Amino acid sequence: MAIDYENWSEEYYEEARKVQRNLKALKAKQKCVNQDERQTLANKILKLQSIYYEILGTAGYLKSRGKANETKVA
Repeated sequence: MAIDYENWSEEYYEEARKVQRNLKALKAKQKCVNQDERQTLANKILKLQSIYYEILGTAGYLKSRGKANETKVA
């Protein structure tokens, strides 16, 4: 049974898009709250940004792994 790295990477990219939408929403909300809430949101944004970049890195790795497997099969 072969692993479909291309499809798997696309699933990761979709998750990254979801996180990115959440980041945009939090950044917009951050402009409309008091200083304490702004700091709390800033912390959440930092964590989500870290998650976003981890997901992108994993998606890129899976995509390259899929391409490497294609060249082995061909």
